[in-house]
Amino acid sequence: MKQELCRLVNVSVSDKNETFLQQINLYLLKHERLAIVGLHGSGKSVLAHTIAGLRPCSSGNIIWNGIDREHIYSIKHQPGCFYINAASMLVPSLSIADNVVSLGEHKPGLLYNQKVACEITNEIFNRLDIQINPRTSISQLTMFEALIVQIAKAIYNRSELVIVDSSRQPLVIEELSVLKRVIEVCSDQAFIYISNADDLVSQYCDRVVVMQSGRISGVLYKDNYDSEELTRYITGYYNENRFTQQRAKKTLYPSHPVLEISNANRICPTIKHQLDITVNVGEIVGIINTSTYVGDDFLRAIEHRNYQGIIKINNKPVANYREAVKAGLGLIHMSNPKSQLFRCFDGEENLTFLTLKRISNWGFVDKQIRNFIFSFFYDKIFRSKFSDSKVWYQIQMIFYRWVSNNPKVLVLDLILTGLHPICQKEFINMLLEQVDEGVGILILSNSLTECYDICDRIYILNQGSTTPQVESRCSERRNLI
Repeated sequence: MKQELCRLVNVSVSDKNETFLQQINLYLLKHERLAIVGLHGSGKSVLAHTIAGLRPCSSGNIIWNGIDREHIYSIKHQPGCFYINAASMLVPSLSIADNVVSLGEHKPGLLYNQKVACEITNEIFNRLDIQINPRTSISQLTMFEALIVQIAKAIYNRSELVIVDSSRQPLVIEELSVLKRVIEVCSDQAFIYISNADDLVSQYCDRVVVMQSGRISGVLYKDNYDSEELTRYITGYYNENRFTQQRAKKTLYPSHPVLEISNANRICPTIKHQLDITVNVGEIVGIINTSTYVGDDFLRAIEHRNYQGIIKINNKPVANYREAVKAGLGLIHMSNPKSQLFRCFDGEENLTFLTLKRISNWGFVDKQIRNFIFSFFYDKIFRSKFSDSKVWYQIQMIFYRWVSNNPKVLVLDLILTGLHPICQKEFINMLLEQVDEGVGILILSNSLTECYDICDRIYILNQGSTTPQVESRCSERRNLI
């Protein structure tokens, strides 16, 4: 029988009259894999911070290896626990080996041998089946590679518990597969995995704890894991009326397709995949696949990279991405908003020079027109309560940049991922304003709970299926899962 590693007894966390956690009772066994899943703002990251000792609890007790937290809370963080999130706890200017071995272990007066550090790091990477040069600088790594380095550091420090928080930087399907394999190999550590949705890693875990509004709404075990039940715990709803249309359409534009993708087949002998998608005027459509990430497939189809098929935008066939944009396509990636803005330009230049059509042979923009457009969108952007958030500001900047081009259809890739719930609500209102103007919206996601509440129709790509199934929101819940 496994021993108990950690137990939370009636733990609550509050600050400035705002409650984040309410009466949490939870236990964790040694070497156990536990997933904590919930929507943004459900309290799962606060719970992880509390377990790791990064945030004190307002009431209740946390027992670690049979010892009450109150007796050891003078330590900065919980001993034996290693917390990992998108904000890497690594020194960018140092190498991987220096971060894994030397930091926190190098004592004053003790000679440090970098060759030995590289050998130790290589041994850990070989155990994890990871191919990364330990002499590589941290600044040259991707976000996911930095996460793997932190796990290697936790293994070297012999941490009993590793908490991986991916809620702010969701992982793609390839990264989830690697992380699942790494967790399987690390048999000496217990793992807590924080996620926004049902994915490969959460399905692998021994238990899945679902958070909602600062409380534990349900617990699922690996033996009786059910995606339908998980979604009910996450959202708090389980009835077909949830999928009925609650938004009254105000658009008066005649209904016709603004985006048509038919017989889009991937050119690959080992993978058979087909996209048949239609988006009408003033309609919000979602594409969801809970087992793989559909964004890359759709983008490849739009750009005609390794795909064959017919793509029409506003009844005009397009042969490449440039023609699609000219026909009225607006494409917004949320995985990296900075990549869609020119860093050398300020907000005004991003909103004007990058959106207005050339009105002279030299590409100059009339100053009066430029100032008028910027003042109009500036008011919209800074009207938000979260205008001081850099990511939220970038998302609005990109959104209004496309809107100023009068698009026929907007394609949003992971649009709500990582946003605060209030920001999500404001962004949905921004989308509805465009829908009322007759713009078609297509949302790409790998989470049903992210977009089902705002979509008129949802395309579900079943695992192993070559043709997507179209279900309306009035369909039964079990058909959508």
